[in-house]
Amino acid sequence: MLSWRSTPLIEYELNARKSPCTDITCDNEIKELYECHCCLRLVCFYHLSKHIEIVKENKQRLNNLRNELNTVVYTLKLIIEEKLLIIEREQNLVEQTKKNF
Repeated sequence: MLSWRSTPLIEYELNARKSPCTDITCDNEIKELYECHCCLRLVCFYHLSKHIEIVKENKQRLNNLRNELNTVVYTLKLIIEEKLLIIEREQNLVEQTKKNF
């Protein structure tokens, strides 16, 4: 069952007011304004949709960066494990050499 609260744009419509858009790139015409949930400004529908688009793009970029960071962390852990194994082998060689002398 779909309620009016489950669709953000309908929720925006219920909160609409008429006034000039607060976005500086918008003209000064009187329009229905909607409160943007990300910046809490009152903007026209065009700018509201742009804000929503930007938020979606930013979330996608953040997810991509998170994935890249996780990959780097995993790679670094592998390198560290390999280096620790090398150090352990070298220490064993040093110990063996000491015993032989």
